[in-house]
Amino acid sequence: MRTKLGKKSLILILALSFCMVMCTTASLLWAGEVPGEVRTAAENGFKSLLQKIPEEALAYFNFDNAGQVEKSVLGEPFRVYTIPPGDILNYAGSDVQISPTPIWFVPVIADGKVRTLITVDLVGGEYQAVAVGGSNLSKEWASVIEKWPPSAGYEHAFVRVFQATADFVLLSRPGQAGGMVALEAGRVSLGLSGGEIYTPAQILSALKNPVMENIKKPAGF
Repeated sequence: MRTKLGKKSLILILALSFCMVMCTTASLLWAGEVPGEVRTAAENGFKSLLQKIPEEALAYFNFDNAGQVEKSVLGEPFRVYTIPPGDILNYAGSDVQISPTPIWFVPVIADGKVRTLITVDLVGGEYQAVAVGGSNLSKEWASVIEKWPPSAGYEHAFVRVFQATADFVLLSRPGQAGGMVALEAGRVSLGLSGGEIYTPAQILSALKNPVMENIKKPAGF
């Protein structure tokens, strides 16, 4: 027996279907699916970038010796997300919305420890390994993953607010409200403590002034 749907019921079904698609998309985004091109670019380029590090600078990149550079391998890439300035300035206490950038960070591992990061970015429409650095950032990221691990249900998104020179990790866990951990750049920029979870409202409220000041700066400053 067929049931005749009214216009309101049909609209409701379509709206729910759209919501399910968007939620699924968001979930996949948070799951951090890594394009094959990103992995390939990192694999093809990371050794040549590491070999350009002068021996006297190895400690700066968290290597103990040249042997560690030679036997280093890549960890799991993670994407750089950001929060548009308008979303920060107009934030009214709702869930934080993050936007993906084309930049990926790939940890470099040697002797079981994360040493530094390879940056993969789009150049002329193709992903390329473009830089090595962020050694302190690599250790911070690894520390957050260890403290709030995927095995406990946590998902992680690295968030960089360029206008405030501030980095965070956005945590998500089923059945819990999302939270944000301030990394060193975020702690310095906003005067926050490390090792604790802040609410998105706390972080975005604190970001409003530095973002506004950055926007007001004349070009070139």
